[in-house]
Parts: sequence; C-alpha cells; structure tokens
Amino acid sequence: MATPHDREDADDTSRPPSKSARKRAAHAAQDLGEALVRLRDAELDALQLPEALGEAIRAARHITSRAAAARQRQYIGRLMRGVDVEPIRAALAAQSERAARASERFKVGIIMGSSSDWQTLQSAAEALDKLAIPYEVRVVSAHRTPDLLFEYASGARERGLEVLIAGAGGAAHLPGMTAAKTILPVLGVPVHSKSLGGLDSLLSIVQMPAGVPVATFAIGAAGATNAALCAAAILANRHPAIATALEAYRERQTAGVLGKPDPRATPRT
Repeated sequence: MATPHDREDADDTSRPPSKSARKRAAHAAQDLGEALVRLRDAELDALQLPEALGEAIRAARHITSRAAAARQRQYIGRLMRGVDVEPIRAALAAQSERAARASERFKVGIIMGSSSDWQTLQSAAEALDKLAIPYEVRVVSAHRTPDLLFEYASGARERGLEVLIAGAGGAAHLPGMTAAKTILPVLGVPVHSKSLGGLDSLLSIVQMPAGVPVATFAIGAAGATNAALCAAAILANRHPAIATALEAYRERQTAGVLGKPDPRATPRT
C-alpha cells in the first residue's frame, strides 16, 4: 500500500519545473554554449554536435556586436535544450583535464581584453596550430580584472610560457600593463575598433615609454598572424623543432608564390 510519503513523492515528480528552475536551466545551457564557442574547430568536431548547434556556435565566433552576440548566445541556449548535455559536459571535462596536464608544455600565452577580441586573436592561434606550437588562451581585462592580469603576467614565466601575445582595442592598455609585470617578450596586437577603425588601439599600444617595450603589429588579423610568426621566431632560437617547422612554413609560402607566376592562371572563385 502506498504511504502518504510515497504519494507526496509521486506528486513532486509530476509537477512541471518551476519558473526559477527553468531559468536556472536556461542559464546553465547558455553557459555551456559559451564554453563550446571557445573550443577549437577540432575539439568542437570531436563532440559530434547536431548540425544546427554546430553552425550556431561557429557563427557566434564572428559576431562583434555585443547585442547580437547576446542574442546568439540565447539562441545557442535554446538549441542546447533539445540536446543531451551530459555527454557534452563529460567531453568538456575530459578536454579540460587534458589541457591541465598539458599546461606545463605551453610555450605561448594568447590573452585579450574581451571575448569579442577572439575574432582577431584567433588568427594567431591558427598560425601557431600550423607550426604545432602549444599555447593557451585567456580573456584578461586590464580594466575589469586588473588583479587577474597582474597574477597572470607575473606568473607566466614561472609556468613555462616564453612569449605573450596580447590583443586589445580602444584604450588597449592590456599589452603595456602585461609588459610592465613580466620580462617575457610581449607582442601587441591592435584590435579593430568601431570608433577609429583600430587606429586608437595601434597608437595606444605602440606609444610605450622607454624601458617597457611592447612589439606592436598591424591592426587586426594580419597583425595577429604576424605576432604568432614572430613568437615562433623567438622560440626557434631555443627549440629546434619549432625552427624546423618555421623554415618549412616559409618554404611553403615561397613555393606558393613561385608556383603561380601568372595571376591570369589563377581560377576565379
């Protein structure tokens, strides 16, 4: 015979989730979606997500407007509700564990003032991937998380990092403040800004006082790519494998130009 307690439990399980529970679930789905946006393509592909969700995550990486990015995160959160998230959480946990074990091998730190800067700094990561140079990626705001910035920069060398690539836009204080807290080479990447097209970022980073150097590169993706190649050149002096990879990269680049001497022969896309 069912007891009153049993009936009470049955009633509890039949009740729909409360409004606060649904809200917590929606926020949890959005948080998980943001974690997926930060993954590399290879890591994302390994999760075998539904096609619509994968496309939404990739699209989110290229959105620069804060309002549009927020709407995209909400959309990803809605898509997540129809997916079994436990395998995704388990896969992310496994990736985090592998990343923690590999952290001692990181050679380059890529930092940026906000997550929207990833659209630019991703070019640096892609260049390092081509050269098989291990790196870590962090959002470290000079203005919103100054204590985190000081902790990261001052401890970077002790953790085994050898070069830092710092990207920022607007006031762009991140590269200079990073350089003030470490003796590691700091490579500054100006991020394109809406108000002045990135010129403000460039001038802020390049105009460092004597004694605290920041090697400054071009505005945008080209600067991020060159910062990664410069980091590789710095590392090549101590790591023969990186020197070999960089030489091969240069040779492929040269061969690509020499292999297409007539621009008229290049197929149109």
